[in-house]
Amino acid sequence: AVQNRAGILTKTRQCVIITSKHLYHLTEKRVGYELEAHNWSSISNTKMSDDKKDAGTFSFLINNDRRVDVPSIPMTQVRRLFELSCEMKSD
Repeated sequence: AVQNRAGILTKTRQCVIITSKHLYHLTEKRVGYELEAHNWSSISNTKMSDDKKDAGTFSFLINNDRRVDVPSIPMTQVRRLFELSCEMKSD
């Protein structure tokens, strides 16, 4: 899932990728990209919220310590991310 628009101040975009073994968080930087890979065992919780106008925020908590929010994702993609993350956490 990819953000519809970049942040107002940072002008970078973020992306969330879910596989059977990892949750990836890709952030566009001014000079390239930063990719974080997290095993499902390190993901404590996932959350989705409806922002407005068919966009939402997907959030995940890493080791009950660090929360990552990815706003402005199309709501259909947020729902699918949340559905898949629930399946991966139950396995």
